[in-house]
Amino acid sequence: GRVHVDEKNYYTPEDFSVGAQVVVNSQIFEIVEADEYTLRYMEANSRRKFPQSSIDAIVQKMLDNKEAIGRAVIKYDKGDGVLTIPQLAQLCEDCDLDLSPQE
Repeated sequence: GRVHVDEKNYYTPEDFSVGAQVVVNSQIFEIVEADEYTLRYMEANSRRKFPQSSIDAIVQKMLDNKEAIGRAVIKYDKGDGVLTIPQLAQLCEDCDLDLSPQE
């Protein structure tokens, strides 16, 4: 059957994203990854069901911090135009860019 979030509500698609935690029978589960098909599905349905997968929302968050991001990119740039995932994570932290793991 369906799993309750609380006594009155069921989990909905919006509750599931990379980094989210869900509780089933008092056990906490953290969603740590998703396959490529799932990520594409969530991006394609971001307006209706998966707002955390909306590229427009992510871009807006970045635009709100564009000056700080620009300075940080220069700090990490080695002339090849590439940032590693750890560098990107550090850049987001340095710029107070509050992105979820899904974003």
